[in-house]
Amino acid sequence: MSIESKSEASAAELAALDNGFMGHPKPLRPLFFTEMWERFSYLRLTHQVQR
Repeated sequence: MSIESKSEASAAELAALDNGFMGHPKPLRPLFFTEMWERFSYLRLTHQVQR
């Protein structure tokens, strides 16, 4: 493998990541929002129980 092919692979990987969510890979977006939904649901339920 030459140095040029390594740089082309790196450029292709960077281009794929560039299309992601805030620079992160695309599969992290639904994972992030699922985690936030779970977290806020838990906080809402604990708030209702404390009333």
